[in-house]
Amino acid sequence: MDNEQTLLAEQLEIEFKEDNVDAPLLKPTLYKFTNKAEAPHLDNLLAMFYQGIYDNTIGIMDAFNLESQQEEMILVGVQADEDGKPVCFPLARLMRAEDVPNFLAPDGKGEYFDPCNPTESAVARQGMKSIVEATVE
Repeated sequence: MDNEQTLLAEQLEIEFKEDNVDAPLLKPTLYKFTNKAEAPHLDNLLAMFYQGIYDNTIGIMDAFNLESQQEEMILVGVQADEDGKPVCFPLARLMRAEDVPNFLAPDGKGEYFDPCNPTESAVARQGMKSIVEATVE
């Protein structure tokens, strides 16, 4: 591994396996933002996504939504069948830019704020826990 790759690996906090420098060993930091005192399902769901990324079993799909009758981008789990053909199953919708204003962020104390509003976001962050405290152990 050259100096540039080593520097990039350090910046991304990736450790490379000695036997295969193309297969990084990821040590992700899991962040959870909620107003609930306990939400272990969020930990598990986020860990599942990271594991899927590490295992190369996450893909993206232009799927047709039967409800909206429109094509939508979704994340899918991917496995190969016995013939090596992909078997995909929906995991999550990707948000469109116009959908972002429809979501408020939890402040950790039972309220919500508009993360797109700089003033409201700054006020909410003043009483918020640190990012270290949002890290899942």
